[in-house]
Amino acid sequence: MLSGQISHAGSTHELLRLSSAHNASLNHIHAANLWNKLGKQGGASGPSHKEDVRRLLRRTVELVDSCEARNLSNVAHGLAKCRLVGLGVETGALFAAVAKAAVRGRLGGFEPQNLANTAWAFASAGHAAPALLDAIAAAAVRSGLRDFNPQALANTAWAFATAGHAAPALLDAIAAAAVRSGLRDFNPQGLANTAWAFASAGHAAPALLDAIAAAAVRSGLRDFNPQALANTAWAFATAGHPAPALLDAIAAAAVRSGLRDFKPQALANTAWAFATAGHAAPALLDAIAAAVVRGGLRDFKPQELANTAWAFASAGHAAPALLDAIAAAAVRGGLRDFDPQALTNTAWAFATAGHAAPALLDAIATEAVRSGLRDFNPQDLANTAWAFATAGDAAPALLDAIAAAAVRSGLHDFNPQTLTNTAWAFATAGRAAPVLFEAIATEAVPRLRELKPQDLANTAWAFAVADHLAPVLFDSDAFVKLCAERSSVPVELRQLHQWQLWQEERGAAWPPLPPELAQRCRDAFSSEEGVASRLQGDVVASLLALGLAPREEVRTEQGYSLDAVVLYGGRDVAIEVDGPSHFCGRTPTGATALKRRQLRAAGWALLPVPYWEWNAFGSNSADKQEYLRDALHTTSRHQGATSACAHTEWHMTLCTRV
Repeated sequence: MLSGQISHAGSTHELLRLSSAHNASLNHIHAANLWNKLGKQGGASGPSHKEDVRRLLRRTVELVDSCEARNLSNVAHGLAKCRLVGLGVETGALFAAVAKAAVRGRLGGFEPQNLANTAWAFASAGHAAPALLDAIAAAAVRSGLRDFNPQALANTAWAFATAGHAAPALLDAIAAAAVRSGLRDFNPQGLANTAWAFASAGHAAPALLDAIAAAAVRSGLRDFNPQALANTAWAFATAGHPAPALLDAIAAAAVRSGLRDFKPQALANTAWAFATAGHAAPALLDAIAAAVVRGGLRDFKPQELANTAWAFASAGHAAPALLDAIAAAAVRGGLRDFDPQALTNTAWAFATAGHAAPALLDAIATEAVRSGLRDFNPQDLANTAWAFATAGDAAPALLDAIAAAAVRSGLHDFNPQTLTNTAWAFATAGRAAPVLFEAIATEAVPRLRELKPQDLANTAWAFAVADHLAPVLFDSDAFVKLCAERSSVPVELRQLHQWQLWQEERGAAWPPLPPELAQRCRDAFSSEEGVASRLQGDVVASLLALGLAPREEVRTEQGYSLDAVVLYGGRDVAIEVDGPSHFCGRTPTGATALKRRQLRAAGWALLPVPYWEWNAFGSNSADKQEYLRDALHTTSRHQGATSACAHTEWHMTLCTRV
């Protein structure tokens, strides 16, 4: 009689009323049916039902040992679908009891659907049950998956991936069974979930992914909902499995839909997937940018903000309105919920895109320093330093913290690229960090052969900028031999030329570049053409107004190009007009500081004209001329002192830094 009442109950309230009224007389069949129906009805997690549900949970635990396979599966499946809140202890106890009973009975009597539903339930509820999942995997493989229907195959794969439970033999068997079936009866959700599962588990299954791609394209993606489209794109990108026809079809379907029902996670994951796959889809990215801006980013989580910014920067797709909106949303949220990777990726994205966002970068720097960089891995540390240096954003407290964290770690987990990128970043930002540079040099020596040509050139240039001698790195001929073997790209040759100039500047005794390579480096450095800016033109016009005869783009013996040279006080004075790109804040970039130092070391009287000093005069020609007259007089008079300090430009600029 009670079984019939449960079967005919039409609401959660009625089911729980029956459960409470007959609690003492419930048997295992009643309990399994109650959970099965409660899972289908929904609403059991409401606060008004809490005590009734608690009683049912406790009673079911008492009955678990009497349950047969189907009962156990129904209890777990229904319980997972209820998504109960505030009953963690009781829910955990019931899941644990079901797992123990199932394993004890060796899953006897479990049909394929029971196995799949049970795995799905434990994964959905986030309840760890390694022994149960091992038993399910073994039973499924043993059966050959012959009676698993498409949904059972997809759900089983999804469950093991979601639970993070390794089961390679099971996944191999699922892949083989799915491919063998031709995926004929897989619906869009099944295709998407299967692809997602194998990608999430990191389990290679190229034949399966090829079959899924073909089936999805063949269907025209007509019945793929936004989540299925996004998950499929994400899966193929994560697996690194090329599927250009599939990605084209996904892009077309997404654009055609107007992205109306795409939630923030789907938008972010889709953008991330296309960027990660390196698959150009400008119309899709334009549509995503418009949809995100239109939605106001209110429901975007920190990871979704970071992934979206990263995706557009990685794809090289300009979206200034989107990046402005992301910056505003991130700053507004305070960044407290951004994990280290999200902070790093956001900074990297804005730097890579060349999109100014000073308030955002300040907030990232503040949050990173506040966190103590505790959970930043080597890649995070290197990329964050690189981002701030590339963006020209002075963040001394952040860079000091990165240097300290990197040195504290011993740099053993830094790969060659992160080592050299870190050195490059500090040099570019003009931030002195002698202890860090010494640690990088020591760590790089035994790994020199792992350095790529760009890594070698960046390292040489960074140490030249920092004026850090590093005998452990440069006193043997190993470094220059590798440079001679590998360096050929103009930008690398130019960096090596400045390293060679540094050797001459310091009178260092370490092995020089081989003559043939040194000449190629000099030629590459000297062939770089300077481009006169509007600011430079204005300074030259003022020099002419003073009755001087400036010579523009003068090439020195070292190979440097000077913006202008004038004869003043009986000697040549080099004038360098330095725009915003020459500074991190008001600190000269490493490239600017190195050029100034090496020109002065070569005996040049040098007059830098910072853009902010010049711009302060506006259109006042008289003030501009007076500024130049005074500066030229001072520069010419103090040339002797300047030459004496040729080796200390870096240290003079950074004398207050640790």
